[in-house]
Amino acid sequence: MFDSMISKNTFNKIAMLLLLTSLFGCNSDSGSSTSQPPMSLPEEVLPDEPEIEAPIPELPVPEFPDISKPEVPETPEVTPPEPSDPVIPEPPVPDKVVSRITLNQSRVSLAEGELAQVKVIGFYNDDTQDDLTSQVVWNVENADIVNIDERGVITAVKTGVSVIRADLDEFSSEMTVQVVDAKLTNIYFDLPHKAIAKGLSFQAKAYGEYTDKQTRDISHLVEWDSTDCSVVMPGTNGIFTAQDEGDADIYAELDGLTSTHGSITVMPAVLVSMEISSTALEMPLGTHKPLVVMGTLSDGEQVDLTRGITWHADNDVVEIVDNVVKAKHKGTALVTAALDGVQSEPIQVQVTDAILTNIEVTTNASSVAKGNSTQLSAQGVYSDESRVELTEQVAWWVDNQDVLQLEGARVKGLAVGQAMVYATKDAITSAPLQIQVTNAVLEKIHVHPSEITLEEKNVQRFYAYGEYSDETTQDVTHRVTWRSSNKAVLDLIADGLSNSAQLGSVTISASLGELKGISEVKVVEAEEKESAISICPQPRSGEGSAEACLMVASDEDGRLFTAPPSVKLMNKLGYELVKPLSYDATKPKTYVGIKTEDGTRGPVGDFAMFNQYGRDRAGLTSQYANWCHDLSVRNFAGRDNWRRATRNELFSLYRASRGSVWDGTESIYEEDKDGGGFGWPANSEYWSTSLMDLPHHEGVVYDIINLHRGRAQLVMDARDPAYASCVSDAPGVPLK
Repeated sequence: MFDSMISKNTFNKIAMLLLLTSLFGCNSDSGSSTSQPPMSLPEEVLPDEPEIEAPIPELPVPEFPDISKPEVPETPEVTPPEPSDPVIPEPPVPDKVVSRITLNQSRVSLAEGELAQVKVIGFYNDDTQDDLTSQVVWNVENADIVNIDERGVITAVKTGVSVIRADLDEFSSEMTVQVVDAKLTNIYFDLPHKAIAKGLSFQAKAYGEYTDKQTRDISHLVEWDSTDCSVVMPGTNGIFTAQDEGDADIYAELDGLTSTHGSITVMPAVLVSMEISSTALEMPLGTHKPLVVMGTLSDGEQVDLTRGITWHADNDVVEIVDNVVKAKHKGTALVTAALDGVQSEPIQVQVTDAILTNIEVTTNASSVAKGNSTQLSAQGVYSDESRVELTEQVAWWVDNQDVLQLEGARVKGLAVGQAMVYATKDAITSAPLQIQVTNAVLEKIHVHPSEITLEEKNVQRFYAYGEYSDETTQDVTHRVTWRSSNKAVLDLIADGLSNSAQLGSVTISASLGELKGISEVKVVEAEEKESAISICPQPRSGEGSAEACLMVASDEDGRLFTAPPSVKLMNKLGYELVKPLSYDATKPKTYVGIKTEDGTRGPVGDFAMFNQYGRDRAGLTSQYANWCHDLSVRNFAGRDNWRRATRNELFSLYRASRGSVWDGTESIYEEDKDGGGFGWPANSEYWSTSLMDLPHHEGVVYDIINLHRGRAQLVMDARDPAYASCVSDAPGVPLK
């Protein structure tokens, strides 16, 4: 009789222990334990005495008495605090301990060499059970008949009977093993598959028929083999591996007996598992990320399955289209891939706040004038396609600070050229914004003089000055459009040049585009004109020659020559400025133009210009001739024989000046390279009396002389303006 039977005395002790435990508050139910049914072995188990399990009676669980709160009498003045409920300690939970063990077999019959597996089942005080096979100590009677390893595997060594006992602490359980003298008479086996994919394994089971009419599992005893090991490779214990596509037979051999053959076909490798390339993803809202799935085939080959995958996400946090996952909402999603019934492990996708992905930079104008500035703006584009104004949050910079200067979120043009502007934030830099700096633009126009009082019939030169964006000022006299508010009082015949004034008031304006400057002019009665003409001092600088006087020079033959008269002298003498191409014989005191010298080729100031247009071809009634005649009438410089100069006489004057009549430079004579000059204006050619023939020209043309470089043969129409120099012969000097 085995030790597994429980005595009545033992039962009473266990019942008393459970009763005491329940009285101390144990909430676990007590009752009879149900033993684990024995695990079946492939061979037949011989009948034996049944194992007796003593039932454990159910014991009542005592109830704790109610503990009511004590009553507190009320006091009119003082209300005592509510008493707290008494704390009832939790009853201790007993440790989980083994209450008994049992073997899953009580008796087994084996043939020599046969193996059998037994298990030890442990029962606990909380009505649970567990496999304790690896924890027990094995004891074997007649170890020469059978032995057992720590895994509970019994090996039949020789015929006979043996007892095996499992011990664990104070608990034990026994079983009987009978080894019989049975001989193998036949082998057959069982194939789980007729076809298998390349790379997979399967286990064949071999069964032996013995003389004791028992059929036993002999898979571990036989020698397995294959007719084509390149297709199916045998292993231990009947495990075969499909090596390559094809067909093969397998069979088993033992003790000179061979089983029948079993055919198996190896098919192409199949998908056995797949894995998404990323185990976890963290994606900002709105971003995209491609997914890749690698599959493992049954033969171990790795293949890319991405294109054929079916994707699944457990919520709408993400969306997967064409193997690309898009973060749609903040949160977490689990993503899995599936193909042909195989599914990957899920990966977690965490969608976080949107991030800055681009900065777009714009400006009010892609071109800015030198000295002007323009506003910059920056807009951030985020991963969820939202846009945020970032003008004041980005860091601005330019690649050429000589062209552009940053002033906060504005740039100012410093020099003509181009520069690139960038904005940076959170390691994101915008695309370059090209800004072209152009020449400074005109912003204001000032007319000089801004106000003036003129005498009747006087001529006045007005100047227009432009104030530019780069804070510079330029003379724009010849660029603006001049207008008079009352042409009857003062009319303009050229750029800023007015003709004879009449009594009254007038506004002179100079405009360019939408800009305009003005001058207020008042014309009053003229004082009595002086008839005498004074001779200007003769410093080479020409200082004072623009005043109401006339400069005089002489050549080596004693001839006197006059410089072009200043406009101030013309006003003093009552000369009238008339428009070009006009001729009025009744007005002998006129001139046709004004040349403004700037100090480069003549003294600074305005000088009168005359034409040679008259009633006759020789120009004897022209403005030039009338001016020389007026000098004779006035007996200027004590002479009354003033006339127009010839070409040769003007070259004689040039030689006397030893070069330019302004400063003596540009001489055509080698010996005159040291320079001289008279301080005369030389920015225009001088009339001569030499008529020229110009084919296909209907008008009268004259030779004009450049007294700055000493050049002749420069023809000009008689109606055009030029400088005029009158000549007076010394007594006894022949005409050249």
